[in-house]
Amino acid sequence: MALSNGVLAPTPPVTVPKANKGDRPGDLPWQEDTDFGGIKKQYDVTQEVVLNLEFVSDGWARLSKALVMIAKCVSVAIFILLLYKKNSQGIGGLVDDNFLAILNVTVGAICLVTLLFALWLLLWRIHRAMLSGRTWTRPRRFLVNLALWELGLQVVNLTFFLAPNAAWLADPCTPFRGVVHGAVFVQFSCWLGLFTIFVISVQGFMPITPGTNSVRGLPLYSWWLRRNGETVPADATSVLDLPTWVHADLLLFVWLPGQLLLLFQLLWATGCLGAAPICGQASATVPCDELRPAPGQSCAAWMQDDLGDRCVSVHVTTVLVLSSIGFAWVLAVMLLGVLAMLVSYRELRRFRYQQYRAANIAVRVLNKKRATMQAIFVACVVAFWFVDLRACTNYLLTFYGLTPLQMLGSIQVFTTTMAIMPMPPRAQQLALHVWLQNFVWNEEEQEAALAERPPIYAKEPLFCFETAVKALYYSMLVYYYKGSDELGPAVPGKGSPHPALTLDLALELYGLDHHEAIVEAQQDLTCMLGWSAARRTVVLAFRGTSSMANVWLDLQVWRRPHPLGMGRWWDSTRPLVHSGFHACWLERGFGQRVLARLRALVAGEGAAEGAAEEGGGVGARGSDGAPWRVLCIGHSLGGALACMAACDVVDLSRALERERAEAREGRGEAAAPAASGSLPAAGPILVASSYTYGCPRIGNHAFAKHYADVVPDSWDVVHTNDAVARNGKFIRLYKRAGKRVIVSPAGDLIVRPSLAEATVLRGHSSIQAHLLRTYARSMAAVVRTQAGIVGGEGARTSLAALAAKPYVGRLLHLRKGRGGEPSFLGLITQAQDEHVATGAALDGEGREEKTDEEGVEEEDSCPDPDAELERARPGLFAGAYHMIQDTARDMLS
Repeated sequence: MALSNGVLAPTPPVTVPKANKGDRPGDLPWQEDTDFGGIKKQYDVTQEVVLNLEFVSDGWARLSKALVMIAKCVSVAIFILLLYKKNSQGIGGLVDDNFLAILNVTVGAICLVTLLFALWLLLWRIHRAMLSGRTWTRPRRFLVNLALWELGLQVVNLTFFLAPNAAWLADPCTPFRGVVHGAVFVQFSCWLGLFTIFVISVQGFMPITPGTNSVRGLPLYSWWLRRNGETVPADATSVLDLPTWVHADLLLFVWLPGQLLLLFQLLWATGCLGAAPICGQASATVPCDELRPAPGQSCAAWMQDDLGDRCVSVHVTTVLVLSSIGFAWVLAVMLLGVLAMLVSYRELRRFRYQQYRAANIAVRVLNKKRATMQAIFVACVVAFWFVDLRACTNYLLTFYGLTPLQMLGSIQVFTTTMAIMPMPPRAQQLALHVWLQNFVWNEEEQEAALAERPPIYAKEPLFCFETAVKALYYSMLVYYYKGSDELGPAVPGKGSPHPALTLDLALELYGLDHHEAIVEAQQDLTCMLGWSAARRTVVLAFRGTSSMANVWLDLQVWRRPHPLGMGRWWDSTRPLVHSGFHACWLERGFGQRVLARLRALVAGEGAAEGAAEEGGGVGARGSDGAPWRVLCIGHSLGGALACMAACDVVDLSRALERERAEAREGRGEAAAPAASGSLPAAGPILVASSYTYGCPRIGNHAFAKHYADVVPDSWDVVHTNDAVARNGKFIRLYKRAGKRVIVSPAGDLIVRPSLAEATVLRGHSSIQAHLLRTYARSMAAVVRTQAGIVGGEGARTSLAALAAKPYVGRLLHLRKGRGGEPSFLGLITQAQDEHVATGAALDGEGREEKTDEEGVEEEDSCPDPDAELERARPGLFAGAYHMIQDTARDMLS
């Protein structure tokens, strides 16, 4: 897809870009056909203007979320305060000491200064972008223009919000002056315009189908296409790619009628149409501008006694009818925005996340921001106007500005403007994000991929898809592992494992020679320990929750210090972990036994029978000095134990390094495990890494920071709908320790997603999605999308090489269980055939034949995961439910 499609151009993923060693973060070697190991290129920072929306950094996402949350809290507090004064203190609570006017001027001035700063910054960024000579694509130009309109409308809104309140402070207690009605007309016109812009912006991100003669939600444009015999341009992927005039129907049939209705209300209320103006009981004999209290009379007493607390006493029925019509029209515009949001949700679900990454982020962010503002608008109008419409308190609260709405609306516009703003010419955050989301398909590619990175990113770990697939196999196998060569049922009396799950295949995945089980019977915990003397490799696979004893441990959500002696409780620097996970690992010595056995293996003691034939044990084979690789694997509870094990493996390595140093100094030779001279001469003795599936959050922020420092190569694969892994945060009590990798049923694989991406990719929570078979289906969908037509040539070549490996190739063609549905990577065969049918060459070497005795069979026919996904996707009403659920979660978080 051409780059002219801008932020929404779907481009298939291919390989890792090459960079010079001295490249700085912003100097990425962008190429026309370059993608980043699953990260499609949607931008060219050296040639095109790029918007902040295309990469929302975690820092800005947190700041934006904090600003919006503060604005929500302040707006709700102001709403409750004003409602209290209205109902408990009456008119005196608002006008005594000019309380309402001072509050409105303070809030309005702060918001206006904030928006003027945002306007200056936006214009400055636009100016710099133009001076840089970079090109503007149509979608980006349209979004920036829309942000300018939205920002301008809110600035005008605040100006006319401040005007009557400033006039009140200059000349107190003159509520019926002409500027008040004019200011209210401008304010509600601006609100109508803002809600219309919301509909346009949401509609703009909706995907469209090139070559058709109609576009959903654009009746005027569809009529024009049919009338002229035209079709949607071939390079258009969303409504943003179409001409700007396609939104004219919204302006003609939504905004313009509402504007005319507001104008009619203004003319009628001010008496321009012959009716008496609305300004209290005395309006028939005294001009509105001259209505004021007598000398020495307080404002509250005048409104209460002379006006009878009735600032709207004439044409009450007409006022109610006109107000109801205007309010209903604005509500209709809001509902139109909700409908556009639902349609956009549904249309975007038809495509994979990576194809419309920016659109997915934008639609979700807009929904969460605007929904709260619309809710506050409805609450303010109903509570401050329609409840006791004739009262002076309602007149003042409405005609002198809906203060909570102005506060929240201004912050929403500010954050939206910052999101749409063009990036600086040197987009270093974007470059960092792209490099860190890179991954490799094969373990052999890791070293080369790390060498291609600029030095600043060379130390960052790299996610490997092959390792993740092997970890998935081990995670499933350990549920049936009993310590012997035969696998048994996961739960006594339940079904036996599938014949494709074999211990021999698991050992061959890493060339392991021996295995044993470490069991804690009372807590029902199992660890499969496999090792290889020749490869310096140890695999620790922990079983997940499979009994009520495990469930009880999972429910112990209070926290305990671990590791001990670190940090302080009063500044939240003390690492704390889940009490149940802590009990699993430490209380009954389960963790100590695992580490003791690992130490014995490294020391060359207690090796399994037959190890002597390969060199006398693990500690006594070869003298190449390479560190031991310890791979910790697990699912659910097993994932939590794997993370705690990886952390303690690093501590064990440091202890062995100290003993090595002491041995060299002539102290403690007997205690040093380096007698054979096979341990590394320098550097770490054990290198721990972790790959988990559906792992819950283990500890607090301090523990997550400690864990990231000691085990950088740690990856948590999380399904978009996993109710266990994606919840359990408890506000700020828990934080994910490992680096997140998100998989979805559509075949998306997002490594180290940004905070905004992780929020966008959150689906409806489901316990079913926590099961390993759900993860297997998603991994199979990843392979199918990348090995098929959607994938790039680099991905197809890497996957073909992955399939050609003797034992991995067999695993790639496994079926899932008794239902015949594909598991793991079984869909690669069909994906390759589909791609070959399109005329592209793909190496098919390494495909395994049917092998009955191994329990492995080749995939002859595989159901299309896209078809299954289509059947599983929710309809419009289910989508509405999920959208409301997401909005409610965001409002309450």
